[in-house]
Amino acid sequence: MSNEEQPDNKHTHTKLEEAMEVKSLRRIISAYLNYSDAAEEDVKRYERSYRSLPTAHKAILSHYPFKCQQLRRKFIFIQNMLEAFDPPLDMSQDIVIYEHEELENVPKNCLSGERNFCSGQSASTSGRTCFSEGDQTKGYKESQSSASNDVEAVNNQAGLGSISESKGNVNLDPRDWLDPKFQLKVPLVDVDKVRCIIRNIVRDWASEGGKERDQCYTPILEELDRLFPNRSKDSPPCCLVPGAGLGRLTLEISCLGFISQGNEFSYYMMICSMFILNHTETVGEWTVHPWIHSNCNSLSDNDQLRVVSFPDIHPASAGITEGFSMCGGDFVEVYSDSNQEGAWDAVVTCFFLDTAHNIVEYIEIISRILKDGGVWINLGPLLYHFADAYGTEDEMSIELSLEDVMKVAFDYGFHLEHEKIVETTYTANPQAMMQNRYNAAFWTMTKKGMQSRTQPRPLRPQPEPQRCKYDGIFQFGDSISDTGNQILEPAGPRSPCAHNPYGQKLIGEPTGRCSNGRLMIDFIAQALGLPTPKPYLELGLPTPNPYLEPGEPAVSFNHGVNFAVAGSTSLNTSVLLQNGILSPVTNSSLLVQLDWFLAHYQNLCETAKNCETYNILKGSLFMVGETGGNDYNYAFLQGKSIEDATALVPLVVNNIRDVAKLRLEYPNVAIVYADYYQASNGFLPMLHNLDLKQSLF
Repeated sequence: MSNEEQPDNKHTHTKLEEAMEVKSLRRIISAYLNYSDAAEEDVKRYERSYRSLPTAHKAILSHYPFKCQQLRRKFIFIQNMLEAFDPPLDMSQDIVIYEHEELENVPKNCLSGERNFCSGQSASTSGRTCFSEGDQTKGYKESQSSASNDVEAVNNQAGLGSISESKGNVNLDPRDWLDPKFQLKVPLVDVDKVRCIIRNIVRDWASEGGKERDQCYTPILEELDRLFPNRSKDSPPCCLVPGAGLGRLTLEISCLGFISQGNEFSYYMMICSMFILNHTETVGEWTVHPWIHSNCNSLSDNDQLRVVSFPDIHPASAGITEGFSMCGGDFVEVYSDSNQEGAWDAVVTCFFLDTAHNIVEYIEIISRILKDGGVWINLGPLLYHFADAYGTEDEMSIELSLEDVMKVAFDYGFHLEHEKIVETTYTANPQAMMQNRYNAAFWTMTKKGMQSRTQPRPLRPQPEPQRCKYDGIFQFGDSISDTGNQILEPAGPRSPCAHNPYGQKLIGEPTGRCSNGRLMIDFIAQALGLPTPKPYLELGLPTPNPYLEPGEPAVSFNHGVNFAVAGSTSLNTSVLLQNGILSPVTNSSLLVQLDWFLAHYQNLCETAKNCETYNILKGSLFMVGETGGNDYNYAFLQGKSIEDATALVPLVVNNIRDVAKLRLEYPNVAIVYADYYQASNGFLPMLHNLDLKQSLF
């Protein structure tokens, strides 16, 4: 076979991995959909046992058939939840698996590594039901046996959609994954996970779970309140909650005045939490019957059959702090990223540490992502989830005593501030005859900095990094960089940025920044020892800009100019209009800003090489961006499809390239293309989560 005929193994592996991820998500959805059928099978088993009784015994238990009828419940909540769920993946991709029966070439990390997340009452002596779950939103993994042997398609011979011979595209309606013919026949253990989720609903979102929340969440919340007594609304502390489950603890921390982010690995959990957080309209809107699946240890039939309503609060009205979010993915994978280092004021782990394959790695990451002086609050047992895993030989499970866990924490720079034992249950039936209890470890530790063998101090002082020297900054972009142009345009006085709270943190009055404080351009200028470049439109002002900081000159362009305009696009408004898109805020696109620059330069200097402006340009930094984001924002906000937005990409890129042509005329300038959109933006309330739905996906 020639090189041209060799298959693209990397592409094939990626497709197989994506297909397996989709199949795993289909398996989870199918488990939810099979919940009522599995419950019906249980009831039929009870009825068969009753029919086997002698007549005399039936007469004594004459009420039993009526109880079985009562156990047949409609599960409206699950159906509504799934109808509201918008899968983040193309649900047709797992069809590829049927064309690749041999999975030997799929990377091992795609076929192994599972997550245990459910803890509750069971017949086991441990009292915590631990089972494997192969679901994660980022780097999704599932065991080969469960992917190929335990699950089978209900109808894998027909109705899977037509596959184009040329491109392999599957023609499926976006909601076909709810059609019974696309459901998977899952083992009962998967349905047991759904039953566990329902018990977790009681723990997190029902009044009946209030006692457990008081035992587990209240000590954590009180400790956070004690350690952060002066929480600023303008700059609230940031708290991460790994293993956030259904999100109640994360929400309660947000209501305390923290920017709170929950991290969750399980699609089972995330589908449910997304629905409760985003689709609840009233308190007690939904009901479940969490205890009907076991006839053991019930004081009465009424106790077993009782209904539980939820949620006990309305999440959207609970008083959350702006910035509340839920992040899906594996804790190690997501928070090992370098941009997480030193990003958090507090980390809260509740019934989480023992979910690790390697608990040392968990503690190392917690230490790394905390700021110096940051706080780690933990509550939970050490029932290691992979301790009894009898999978492949390379399945890791590091199981340490509490004493050793403490030693590891000290080795990573933690100082123990407070510790105690908290007696608690986990998703227990409060009216059952048997309740398994934990003596959970509760502690507060403070990160004091790394002083251990794992990260030795340098033997010699490290040289200071050499700083670049620039004479000025010329900024192009949109609201992330605008220091006052947009509010000086004709419609500017109507802009939100022309009114409080914008500017309150900086000088107490609006400055024209779409922020209540400084922007990245302010920090960059400060780091370079330069004043922040003034907005270009001040050049035409007959009087000093009313939005200037007190005491500063009306116009000072000796160290550069800011041409950025809030709400601007990369493409000209005429080009957007040709694509059926309106630019509602401003006509000052990136190319208009470039024209401003050229006009500004020509007005100041007739002979470029002999003027002072040229000397400034020779040593200046040109900041381009963030730009282009609004082109896509306006497209989506005006109902355009992803295909429509994708068509804009080459046009936007070409516009940005035009700015690079400046280097041909001014070869000594430095041009930096900046994208702050996913980075820290100072204080940008306009970019914080607009609602709970945005915070989840």
